[in-house]
Amino acid sequence: MIHFNFVVEDVDAENIINCIHSEICKCHEDIMDCMVEGGKEEYIAAYRDRIQYLKELIAMMHNTRVED
Repeated sequence: MIHFNFVVEDVDAENIINCIHSEICKCHEDIMDCMVEGGKEEYIAAYRDRIQYLKELIAMMHNTRVED
């Protein structure tokens, strides 16, 4: 297990969260592509699992504002 404990600037924190959200959006796009192509249920399930994992990852982040 690894404990991350670091302070970043507001813009960097925003970029970290944005990267995760972008990956979630990409998974949604991949699901739509699979549906258009006609099924591939195992891929759709894997993308949904990844979305859930990423959302849980965000929920584990305990973000607080610190003052200089």
